[in-house]
Amino acid sequence: MAASPDAPRAQIQLTWVRPAGAWLAVVLVSPGVAWWVAHVAHLPLRPGTGLGVLWSLLGSPLLEELVYRAGAQRPANAYLRAARPGWTERRAGLWANALATACFVLVHAPAHGVTALGWAVPAWVLGELFRQTGRVWPCVGLHAWFNASLWWASS
Repeated sequence: MAASPDAPRAQIQLTWVRPAGAWLAVVLVSPGVAWWVAHVAHLPLRPGTGLGVLWSLLGSPLLEELVYRAGAQRPANAYLRAARPGWTERRAGLWANALATACFVLVHAPAHGVTALGWAVPAWVLGELFRQTGRVWPCVGLHAWFNASLWWASS
């Protein structure tokens, strides 16, 4: 008996539901996390006005995601897949995300000191989004949303 033409479509829908639900949860939880970051961890985002706001909401997310996802995580993943042929795509992707996250924290450490370790969690989440989608733009959007949430929570 031949497979139903609906079978592949049903599988695609089911594989999309879980990741979409997880990312929707991240989007919905982000303002609460931003409030905690601003008021409990005392790491507010106060970009001022004009160019500072534009940079915080658009420039920084775009630049950082291009650098850390397309410029660090993607090449690290490719290198790990070539250097470790026995590794699965998932394992190489997780290690590449860890390396990109570590780079992000180290770059922010001179300005933020030990509190830069707190940025490891959002960096990891953005790296996981990149690992699952292979695209930078969702990371830019989520990063911008978090920055907007943090800016709102800081005011």
